[in-house]
Amino acid sequence: MGIHFSSEQEMEDFLTRTADPETKCPVTGMSNLNHKSRYGEALSLDHSHFSGRARGLVHRNVNALIGWLERDEMNAADLVQFLHLWNTGFFKP
Repeated sequence: MGIHFSSEQEMEDFLTRTADPETKCPVTGMSNLNHKSRYGEALSLDHSHFSGRARGLVHRNVNALIGWLERDEMNAADLVQFLHLWNTGFFKP
């Protein structure tokens, strides 16, 4: 299954945003320009691994994390719980 868009217009909008240096990751706020400067590539196209539907442009690390969490939603709950326990001092270094 490949990546697909709901319409020709959605695909054209994606291509426009990919070329725009001011497009930002909605999670990190990093601009396309800064992402290209730091990683040598544009923001990543996030898509559903189940439906193939394109969701938007995100930071490369956000894209990897979304993919990991999408495969096993329990990972998300476990990750949040771990961070909460760490931040509240339950885990001591």
